[in-house]
Amino acid sequence: MLSYDRYACNIREKTTAGTAGLRTALAAGVIGAFGFLPAASADDAPSVPPPAGYAAGEFTDTQGCLFSRVEQGDRLLWAPRYRADGSQRCDGPVEAGAAACPLPTEVGRYAQAGVYVDLENARNAAAEARALGLPVNIVRLGRNPEGRHSVVAGPFAGREAAQQGLAALRCNGFPDAFGRNGLR
Repeated sequence: MLSYDRYACNIREKTTAGTAGLRTALAAGVIGAFGFLPAASADDAPSVPPPAGYAAGEFTDTQGCLFSRVEQGDRLLWAPRYRADGSQRCDGPVEAGAAACPLPTEVGRYAQAGVYVDLENARNAAAEARALGLPVNIVRLGRNPEGRHSVVAGPFAGREAAQQGLAALRCNGFPDAFGRNGLR
């Protein structure tokens, strides 16, 4: 039986018995011919994105789930891989993702600029805070696949430096920023 792999834009042979339906074949032909891919949802994303510059065609996230690189125009997506029975492949060896980059672990003074559900928004906020000359980290909160991402500035050397960093954030687009000790 042939089935359409909606993420890789190809037709593959399934290991289960049966025949491909007309609708599947038509969808495969139309989508394959015009290059349309379904929109990826937050549930389809790796638990941690690959490191910047990752060029391989496949990536295994921190939960062991396998993803394939899909380039759609100038967009790069990581599409989950599925077995013939429809379950996601999550039995691979774990690779180091972007979150494996070392974050400061020492207890120190930090200023939290904000918390974002969308990682891209967190990256934009971090870039704005870095433009102020502050050391900035993005910390993923919880194990939820949708996740939330906290943008924190620091660590600061002392109380006065932390207060200056906090004031810089509040005066430059982060009015709700607050001080905190440690990253967790």
